[in-house]
Amino acid sequence: MTVSYAGEVPNGSSFGCFWRILWKWRGSVYKLVWRELIAYLCLYYTINLVYRFVLNEQQQIIFTKVRIYFGQQ
Repeated sequence: MTVSYAGEVPNGSSFGCFWRILWKWRGSVYKLVWRELIAYLCLYYTINLVYRFVLNEQQQIIFTKVRIYFGQQ
């Protein structure tokens, strides 16, 4: 089935047309991975916030050593 997006193509007069077209696009990669992306971002920011605001300096050093160890593998 062919879907025409010609009427939705931005002509410079409306802001945000790209996002409306992307949302309508049935085969969009974003529609396939949005759940995984949100899970990844939540996990990333949780670890980031814990590292910056919960861990003390000694725990941050240990965390950095563990990160380097796993980065070498």
